[in-house]
Amino acid sequence: SYVVNAAGLFVDQVTQMIGDDEIQVYPVRGQHLVMDRRLGNLVTHMIGGIPTPHGNLLIGETFEYDAADKERDHYTTAEARVTLFQNAQRVIPALDRSLIIRQFAGLRSWNQYDDHLVQVSKKSSHLISLSLISGGITASPAVARRVAELLDDNGLVLRPKQDFDPYREPIPCFNDMTDAEKAEMIKQD
Repeated sequence: SYVVNAAGLFVDQVTQMIGDDEIQVYPVRGQHLVMDRRLGNLVTHMIGGIPTPHGNLLIGETFEYDAADKERDHYTTAEARVTLFQNAQRVIPALDRSLIIRQFAGLRSWNQYDDHLVQVSKKSSHLISLSLISGGITASPAVARRVAELLDDNGLVLRPKQDFDPYREPIPCFNDMTDAEKAEMIKQD
């Protein structure tokens, strides 16, 4: 009986289904470069590049507000590749252009407020919509608490899950496994 609308780029379309046009979402394209693993230990903090869990160096990102199509404007450009690399090289002079192994782009949602948005629809107190801009992953614990508060404020009876276990086993890294461990994982799933 309650809906938490976390549809990303399509949050506005979901709210419009009940006649609520309060949120306007538009796509912003972000491009990144992935550098060869030989550069992975070159940076240990997020300055001009981000070390990845797989040992690569991630460079980026762009903020391109000209993306118009929420489903198709995730292409990469040569211009962004040059700009990203030159900007990163100012901070990390040892970067070598020949070690770029991949370039990718994705779309993130942005809203008319240029800020995170967590709100109850004016059309229905049973619809809570989230429009998170960049930094949404960092904000997600606070957003989850706010959503729970709004659900509670609007009549949903919240009960703690008695068998909730906040701990879980780490996800094994397939690349770091021995051949025998990989074979066992493949056999399991």
